[in-house]
Amino acid sequence: MANPGSAQPAPGRARARALLFGAGVLFGLSAVLAKLASRDGLMSGGQVTLVRFLVGIVAVLTLFTARPGTFRPVRYGLLASRGLFGGIAALLYFLSIELIPAGEATLLNNTFPIWAVLISFFILKERPTFHLAVALLVASAGVFLVLGGGELSFGLG
Repeated sequence: MANPGSAQPAPGRARARALLFGAGVLFGLSAVLAKLASRDGLMSGGQVTLVRFLVGIVAVLTLFTARPGTFRPVRYGLLASRGLFGGIAALLYFLSIELIPAGEATLLNNTFPIWAVLISFFILKERPTFHLAVALLVASAGVFLVLGGGELSFGLG
C-alpha cells in the first residue's frame, strides 16, 4: 500500500486505472465498429448484437477452459436477470447505433448511472449523497446540452 501522503498511486491502483482506460478505448472501438458494420446496410443492429454475443461467448468459454473454477455462481436468478437485462440493453444500444451517430448513442447509453441512482432510490430505498446528487445534476445537464443539437443557448443579461 502506498504512503497516504505520496503522490504516486499504489501499484494496484495504477493497474486498475490502466485496465479501465483500456476498457474505455475498447468500448469506444466497439461503437465505431458497430457503426461501420451497420453502414450501407452491411449488417443490421440486431446482427451486430448477435456477432457481439458470439464473440463474448467464445471468449468466456475460452477463459473457463483455460482456468477451470473461474465461474462459481451462487444466485442464479440474479445472474439470469442480469443477462436478460444486459442483453436487451446491448441490443437497444446497437440498434440505436444503426440509426444515430455512434457518439450520441454512446452518450445516451452511458446515462446509466442516472437511472441506477433513481431506480435504487425508489426500489432499494437507498439515499443518494449530496455529492452524488450534484454530480448527477451536472452530468444530466451535459447530456441535455449535447442532445440539444446546438439549438440551446445560454446568455447573461
